Amino acid sequence: MIIAIISDTHDNEANLQLALRYFSALPIDALIHCGDITTPETLALLAHGFPKQIHAVYGNCDVDRDGFAAMGRQFPHVTLHGDVGETVIGGVQLAFVHYPQEAKELAATGKYRYVFHGHTHKPWEEKISSCTVLNPGTLAGMWYKATFALVDLTTGKAALKLVERLGE
Repeated sequence: MIIAIISDTHDNEANLQLALRYFSALPIDALIHCGDITTPETLALLAHGFPKQIHAVYGNCDVDRDGFAAMGRQFPHVTLHGDVGETVIGGVQLAFVHYPQEAKELAATGKYRYVFHGHTHKPWEEKISSCTVLNPGTLAGMWYKATFALVDLTTGKAALKLVERLGE
């Protein structure tokens, strides 16, 4: 069971389209967005481009929450969790937020195998007890190169992908 983790899209439609094309060629079972989609229109682009289960939380740039909620209702495969999300995928308990400090606090509870976050735009992975805390970086490519992560929930392996190298 493979999931894609993205964050900090910041309306970069070109990079989102590249990632979505890449995802369509893989057996990805679900997608998690850790905030800063930025506009409801980008959420619609994501939902049209990824027909499987999408879970998302809000980031500090996702200010049009009413617009997001209205857009989300148009896509039954999209779940907007608010500021903190948690779900079970493939029998694995996951949590996701936008901010790193909140991610660390969730990981410290011992309830999750993985906690994902964004906000810093810097890809990062660390262990807190038995929980892996992972930041997939920024899909927008702001301050750091554009990246996302794939996590194989069966093997426990995570891979960071550079958007600029997706065609190679």
